[in-house]
Parts: sequence; structure tokens; C-alpha cells
Amino acid sequence: MSIAIKSGSDQELHNYLNDHGYSFTTVNDQHSEIFTAWQGQVTPSYIILKDNKMTQGLTGIQPLWSLKLRLWLSSTL
Repeated sequence: MSIAIKSGSDQELHNYLNDHGYSFTTVNDQHSEIFTAWQGQVTPSYIILKDNKMTQGLTGIQPLWSLKLRLWLSSTL
């Protein structure tokens, strides 16, 4: 799932995702309300949730292996 921050209207975001062939679920956070509530400061930011609780938070570009490792670690807790 992705949260788009300040990415324009719902239609603009929908058009962008379609034009680039992206099919994952995306929430349009036009006014950064979700990002602010999660105390986001840098993009990209990653939050890993388990049982509706944040288990890890990361900022900056991450290699795929790092994201997979953190998802695996979260699933074992």
C-alpha cells in the first residue's frame, strides 16, 4: 500500500498511476494529514504495521533486501 503525499487531486493521482501501470492500493493524502499524524519528516518513509501497531519505521531510499528483511523480522515478533 502506498500513501501519496501532496500528489494533486484524486483524478490526477489516478491518471498518474494508470499512465505508469501501477496497480497497488494508493491513498491520496492531499494535505499530508496521514503523513503528519505518523510524524513523517522525509520521503520516502516506510512504516511496517503488525496487528495495527507500528513495528518499524524507516526513512529514505531502502534497498529491496532491506525492506524484505524488515518485513520478515516484523512477522517473527
